[in-house]
Amino acid sequence: MTIIYDSKNHLRLIFSAQGTSLHYALPSAIFSTIIAAVYAYLIENDYLEFGFDTDGYKFFATVSSFLIVWQSQSAYNDMWKARNVFDDVLSSSYNCCMIA
Repeated sequence: MTIIYDSKNHLRLIFSAQGTSLHYALPSAIFSTIIAAVYAYLIENDYLEFGFDTDGYKFFATVSSFLIVWQSQSAYNDMWKARNVFDDVLSSSYNCCMIA
């Protein structure tokens, strides 16, 4: 199968690809970026004062970071367990072939 596309028009390729969800996510991302930019502008120019205690957010960030690291380590350990089991299966099948 040969895929032919115009190498000078990358956006057309991205938005015309089958199965892409970028055209659904992009409007939300642009809207969120505009809201964040307006909020940053208002805070920076002292049009808006918004203060809150950050202790709860620090605690939440710490707990969530530990949970993410634990989940990553757990997935990594499971991957190595599966790899060891697969190695055992391969060596057992190799030994069976050698016996036969």
